Amino acid sequence: MPRRLLLAPLIALAVGAAAACTGSSTPAPVVSATLPSPTAYATQALDLIGTNLFVDANWPAVRAVALQRVEKAVRTTDTYAALRDALAAAGQRAGDLVSTADMTTVPPSTAQPMTSSTDRITTITLPGFVDLSSRPGSGQPTSAERSYVRRGSAVIANATALTTCGWIVDVRGNGSTDVPVMVGSIAALLPSGPTLVEVDRVARSQRIGLQGDAVTIGTEPVMPLDPVHPITQPVVVLQDSGTTRAGEAVVLAFHARDRSRSIGTPTFGQPTDGVTELLPDGAHLYIARSTMGDRRAQLAGGPIAPDDLVTDPAAQLTAARSWLQGQCR
Repeated sequence: MPRRLLLAPLIALAVGAAAACTGSSTPAPVVSATLPSPTAYATQALDLIGTNLFVDANWPAVRAVALQRVEKAVRTTDTYAALRDALAAAGQRAGDLVSTADMTTVPPSTAQPMTSSTDRITTITLPGFVDLSSRPGSGQPTSAERSYVRRGSAVIANATALTTCGWIVDVRGNGSTDVPVMVGSIAALLPSGPTLVEVDRVARSQRIGLQGDAVTIGTEPVMPLDPVHPITQPVVVLQDSGTTRAGEAVVLAFHARDRSRSIGTPTFGQPTDGVTELLPDGAHLYIARSTMGDRRAQLAGGPIAPDDLVTDPAAQLTAARSWLQGQCR
């Protein structure tokens, strides 16, 4: 099994990170000494997609169209558009092929979890996370991944004394693809044990959870955590249509947690886990391989509806605070 899933970011999120980050560099990807022809390159990528993709309706036809489009390609980069379109046509709503140029120019995100406390309620905001230096199969979290998780743990710990009514976890607009990072950053607010389930297209399932101060996939620790001191106070999750993938995993992680509620609008509807493949020219190809469900193994199956539908962003925060105040003891 690949080391950890959900390493490659959404292209749009990566571009946003590039605009926001300075003073950092990303190691150059490993490139094959002898590149295959563009057609062979595309064939290899399409084979990987066909083997792994969770949603693969009409894949033979989609694959044939993609190969036809790359027949006259001169460089491997000329195949990227066809490969991305093939992913989208086969059901992966955001086609992710991160080019070598993206990986060498986009540094890891500097945005990290932050909190604000007012009237015994603390809001923790989880911004989207990008780290293109992640290596498929590397076996170890990157320094940027560890930093994000430790920051989440620290700001929650620092706000605990001020928080006697409850917590708001804001994942509106969070399109991250790194589930262990997102879950690890708010581990103190989640019960130990199974947190999520992921199921592939042949119904094989495995659990993502919290055990022994680590995020685990199955029984394998994949993200070490600072000592976790569980918090059982009420939690409201704020969500919207920009909440997707690892952001949706956070929403699902609070399903069936005692004294929890979600407020906002339906999520984007791609609560997926995936595998990242390194292609011969150094590009990273992210393939959604599993769909996710909550700790009860109830799969999302599309956009996740909130407990309370509130469309206005300001009103969402007001509603969250009102519910928590009603729970305050």
